[in-house]
Amino acid sequence: MRYATYPTSDWFVEAIGSTEVSDWLIASEALDPVHPPSLDVRIPQLACATIAPHTWLEALGHETGFYAQRLTRDRAVAEVHWTLGSAPMPDEWLAMLLDILASSFYLGVNSKLVALVDPMACDILPFLVEMGFSHIDIGSARADPDDRRELRTRASYTAADRHKWMLEGAGSISGDPRVSVGFGLCYGAPDQTIDDLARQIDQTLACGPQRILVQDMTPRRRNALDRSGEGAIADIEQPMLNLVAERLAQAGYARVAKDYYALRGDVFGAAQRHGRLVTRPYGPSTAAGLTTVALGPGAIGAVGPVYYQNHLSGEDYVAALRQRRLPVMRGICLDADDLLRRAVVHSLSSNFFVDVEALSLAHCVDFNRHFSAERPMLDALEHAGLITRTADAIEIVGDGLLQVDNICTVFDAYLRRHRSSKPYTTQL
Repeated sequence: MRYATYPTSDWFVEAIGSTEVSDWLIASEALDPVHPPSLDVRIPQLACATIAPHTWLEALGHETGFYAQRLTRDRAVAEVHWTLGSAPMPDEWLAMLLDILASSFYLGVNSKLVALVDPMACDILPFLVEMGFSHIDIGSARADPDDRRELRTRASYTAADRHKWMLEGAGSISGDPRVSVGFGLCYGAPDQTIDDLARQIDQTLACGPQRILVQDMTPRRRNALDRSGEGAIADIEQPMLNLVAERLAQAGYARVAKDYYALRGDVFGAAQRHGRLVTRPYGPSTAAGLTTVALGPGAIGAVGPVYYQNHLSGEDYVAALRQRRLPVMRGICLDADDLLRRAVVHSLSSNFFVDVEALSLAHCVDFNRHFSAERPMLDALEHAGLITRTADAIEIVGDGLLQVDNICTVFDAYLRRHRSSKPYTTQL
């Protein structure tokens, strides 16, 4: 999801580091004394030469201890999200990881354990269920750029290979009432035809997942807002994405958040219907609150008005913790305008609408006056039938649901400033 953070991580700077995050962690208890934090845990690749499992677990123990000293344990963690790549750690190491988290954070009976697992690692799914994970998405987990072997390994397999492993993995835990399953449905890969995609959709629907994560594998996608001489999003012909949308709607899946479809009775769908689906750095969530704790190389956290990202390199990550400081590589501190725009972008990307009156009151602004520069683009979007507007709300409708990212860019001040400084083509 492009706007899992606003501003996106492209704009993070090294001026935000361990000290700033530590200070805001302490302040966050006063900013949000009600909602507990969530955890974003990135599990390094076993094949990565820069960090061994026992070294990482030792470093993680120091990292979680740092947070335990600054966050109270009187509230159970809302959600624990694991991201596991194609070659994660063995079962015993994963069990040790959960023990380390439980020693520093309060994992109560209502703490949700969820995971995003790469299709190449589906043999660990039964063990995750035994550990108490209540939802597992089987999809393309982010590869660590520092692990070149991992990237090369992924490139050697086709979309059909990965889909086959996904089906096999889902079969290993299907019918287990303790867990719900989400599927990653990839489209736009160079080796994929529309007939291939149609066949994969049929196979996916036959498994009956509760959620489907639609993942764009297109090497380059042109942002229609960059069309010279035009200030509105034009229609983009995306036959594969249109096919996905039509088939999933016919099968009873509703679009929730930009990349997700869910069955009508799923908690994501219920949360979105009430405008309560929120955007975390790791994706959409039903867990309210301001704080997301980043754990592991490359993880992204949020605390108060600050986003931050841990070192991507395993060596840099471990070295920082051995120096008794958080392994923060970069981040950004949001000002009042950023916070308002984040609220707008996240509401659009997760719930497909903006409550203008509520945001005006919450941020003490006149919404229409504050976004007067965006009005011509919004007029064009409305004229194209991609959004509807009233005095109290903006809602994405019709074909606009296939262009959510593009619509969100209307409110992206960082992207606008960059475009005004030099020619720019967005890659979504």
